Amino acid sequence: MNLLLRSALPVWAVTLLGAAAVLVFVPRADHLVFMPIVLGAVLVVTFAVQLLIPVRRGFVDRVSASVGGAVVLLLLATAIALLLPAA
Repeated sequence: MNLLLRSALPVWAVTLLGAAAVLVFVPRADHLVFMPIVLGAVLVVTFAVQLLIPVRRGFVDRVSASVGGAVVLLLLATAIALLLPAA
C-alpha cells in the first residue's frame, strides 16, 4: 500500500466514525450543525497523521486526498441525514 493511501485511510475511518456518531447520537435538528464540527476534527487528525510521516515529498497530495475523501464522506452522511424521516 502506498504512502498516500496509508495516510488517508485513518482519516477516512475517523470521518466515518464521526459521521455515524452524529447520525446516531445527535438530535435530527442538529445534524447539519455537527457535520462541520466533524470536518474540523478530521482536519486536525489529517495534520496529526502528516506529522507522524517523516517524508516531506507528497505532503500536499496526501492532505488533499485525506480532506477530499473526508468531504465526500461527509457529503454522503449529510445527504443521509436529510433523507431520514422526522421523528
